[in-house]
Amino acid sequence: MKQPTATGSIQSNDSRLTAVQSRIGSFLYATWIMPLKFRLENDTLVIAAPSAMHADAARNRFGNQLKDTFKAAELRVYVDRSE
Repeated sequence: MKQPTATGSIQSNDSRLTAVQSRIGSFLYATWIMPLKFRLENDTLVIAAPSAMHADAARNRFGNQLKDTFKAAELRVYVDRSE
């Protein structure tokens, strides 16, 4: 049985985000990943995106890579309208 991951907010200096940057390059990282907010809820990676376009990119273009990097069983992406 898979152990659940810790729950909490993921900071921009997290080594897993650094690994994503190394894999996709600085330009794509700055454009598509930096504007996102990440948190883990048990084994789900939750991503808050600033727009629907960012949410789609996070889900469709980078979703599998993010799930693998964070060892998450599921990915949930939503548009953060609070800002």
